[in-house]
Amino acid sequence: MAKVIKRYQFYKRIGNKLSKRIQKILLFYFFYFIFLLVKKFLLFKILFRKLSLLKYVMHSIIDNI
Repeated sequence: MAKVIKRYQFYKRIGNKLSKRIQKILLFYFFYFIFLLVKKFLLFKILFRKLSLLKYVMHSIIDNI
């Protein structure tokens, strides 16, 4: 019986270490995913601004002709 309890405690300890490691990895991936989303959003915003600026320039050129 004591052997079974010791084995259970051993596996529980390993499980805790693994779950902590997995939690760290998941947290890292979660933050990385958020970072990528923000980056994509900012890039999209910048592109959109450039496109609207381009559109404005094109309209002003067409209006002048």
